[in-house]
Amino acid sequence: MLFRSPLHITYATPRKPKPRSRVIHPFGMYLHQGAIYLVGWDSRSDEQRTFLVDRIRLATLGSGRFEIPKGFDLNQYFEDAFGVFVGKEKISLRFSLNRKVAHLLEERRFHPTQQLRKTRAGVEVSMRVTDSPELRSFLRSFGDRKSTRLNSSHTD
Repeated sequence: MLFRSPLHITYATPRKPKPRSRVIHPFGMYLHQGAIYLVGWDSRSDEQRTFLVDRIRLATLGSGRFEIPKGFDLNQYFEDAFGVFVGKEKISLRFSLNRKVAHLLEERRFHPTQQLRKTRAGVEVSMRVTDSPELRSFLRSFGDRKSTRLNSSHTD
């Protein structure tokens, strides 16, 4: 990042454990819950992406230089993210969890805007985040222990 040179990486994911090569223009590193992430432009997907550093199997410095987009701010990039999962649209999310799993959100803060309200049945959760496939996967992970009353109203 210091040299603003492309980085050639070999990267593996849980869904695609065979490492794949890609060229990244690194914008910055981000520490989240004890893990280090690399944020940058990914030439393979032609968009900005976040990479878990632990999944990078090989990295070599490329030739040439690139410019970080004007006004890019790493903290602002993650401001509305759910953890490190950045989506494109901001939403106001509201869902309920029953008593069996309510403690999972009572013990841990997943987002700065997260608010909890205890109910007789468990807990009602609300937060303003960007919608992403990872957020939807997180919500599905609660299965039938989550109320399907998921009011995702889009906001500006």
